[in-house]
Amino acid sequence: MVTKKEAESASFIHVKDARTGDIKRVSVPHNLQVGLPSSPRELALTGRFSLGSANYQVTPNDTLALKNDVSYVMIEPASTISGSLNVVLPADPRQGQLVIIKDAGGTAGTHNIVVRTKNGETIDSEGPQWITSPYGSVSLVWGGAEWTGAFGQSGGPTPSGGDGRVQFNSGGKLSADAYFTYDRTKKSLTTTNISGSLTRLSDGSPT
Repeated sequence: MVTKKEAESASFIHVKDARTGDIKRVSVPHNLQVGLPSSPRELALTGRFSLGSANYQVTPNDTLALKNDVSYVMIEPASTISGSLNVVLPADPRQGQLVIIKDAGGTAGTHNIVVRTKNGETIDSEGPQWITSPYGSVSLVWGGAEWTGAFGQSGGPTPSGGDGRVQFNSGGKLSADAYFTYDRTKKSLTTTNISGSLTRLSDGSPT
C-alpha cells in the first residue's frame, strides 16, 4: 500500500499483477502536461479513455456547487417536490477545463437543471444555461474569461427573462415580457393588454 506521503513525492505509481508481473495501471499523482504552448505535442491514445464522474442528488430549489475534481456530473432530484435543480460551475477552473452536466434521471422536464457560474462569468456571452429536456446535457469548456459550449448542447434553449415569464418567438430567439406571466402555483396567466376577438373568457370560477 502506497502512503499519501509516498504518493505525493513520487513521479509515477504503477499497479502490477502479482501473478504475471504485468503492469496494469500507471498513475501520475501530479498535473501532467504534454508539450508547451509554444511547442505543442501530440497525445495518442490507443485504448480506453475515462473521465472523472460523480452522481449527485440535488434537493429541488437547493444549489450544488461543483469542485474541480470531476468532469462528468450526473444530476438527479433528491425528492419529488417541485422546483429547479441549481448547479454552480467550479469557482477556480483551469484553462481548457471540461465540465459535462447530465440529467441522469430523465426528470429535467419537471425539474429543470439550471447551470450557473460562481463569480458572474458568462456562458457563451449569456447567463445561466438550462437543461429542460429529459436526459439532456450541457458540455462547457473554460476559455479563460468565460465558459463556452462544446460538442453541441442537448439541454434545450435558455429561457429569456425572469421566472414565470411566458416565452415567445422573437426573430428566431426566445423572448419574454414582464407584462405576460404565468403563475404555476395558482395556474393563472396574467397580461396587461389583450387585443383581438375572444369567444369566451373565464375567471376561473366553476361552471
